[in-house]
Amino acid sequence: MVRATRYFSPIDHDKTIENAKEVLGNYWHHKRLAQRTKIALRSPVMDGMPKSPSYGNKAEDKLVSHADELYYIACCEGAIESIESEDYRIILVESYLTPKTTRKSSLQLANR
Repeated sequence: MVRATRYFSPIDHDKTIENAKEVLGNYWHHKRLAQRTKIALRSPVMDGMPKSPSYGNKAEDKLVSHADELYYIACCEGAIESIESEDYRIILVESYLTPKTTRKSSLQLANR
């Protein structure tokens, strides 16, 4: 079996680790955004005053943003679940996907 790094030899492992930490570090921010309630259609507000026309569809933008947040957290969870080593999966889940209040300490993880 040929290693993937043989095909992609110029992989910068340090930069890859840095990027993964950044993506997983933003997991809870995106999780909170995804947990907000979805927008509902509302009646337009008319006050009779002249205004410049608005461009864009804010309702659609909010729906797309919500879908992007759901996709982001699904990708993070899926990437960790696809790791073959159970020990590495547990370490990443405990380090990034578990809420800070219920996380195991580093010593508990090392003992496991």
